[in-house]
Amino acid sequence: MVSKRKDLVTRKQRIISRIVTPNIQNSLFVTYYMCASESGPGSFEQCKTHMSKGIERERHSMFNKATENIMQELLALQQEVIAHVKDVCDVLLQDIRAAYEPLYAHSIQIRAAFLNCISKIAKRLEEIGFESHDYPNADEGLALHGNNPDNSADMILE
Repeated sequence: MVSKRKDLVTRKQRIISRIVTPNIQNSLFVTYYMCASESGPGSFEQCKTHMSKGIERERHSMFNKATENIMQELLALQQEVIAHVKDVCDVLLQDIRAAYEPLYAHSIQIRAAFLNCISKIAKRLEEIGFESHDYPNADEGLALHGNNPDNSADMILE
């Protein structure tokens, strides 16, 4: 799964990096047209002059526009990757719930043991931008059943 996502990101990065050339071509369209209209003796020198002036005139804006377009595309790609990671995390969370909720609901000791592991996973997910809004009161739920979420998992695992 990771290698497929990496390949997809690599392909999209290559496509994004190709944005520069069309942006520069668009910025220099008038200059290219002027060069194409030259003919006869001295036309090569005239084209060189047109190109030099056109590049000088457009150099600041054409690279800024290309940079802005690349940044927009890279940010969109970043958001796509983040959304994919969040989706995968959601699926994993649902799988964990399906596998362990029947056990978890009947045993305070199992809850305490899983709380420590789940808390570590939640912290790691928060580091990559996944918010654990599904369990805002997990600690309170354990406290209601006579468990101290701060140390009960550690006592069981020792």
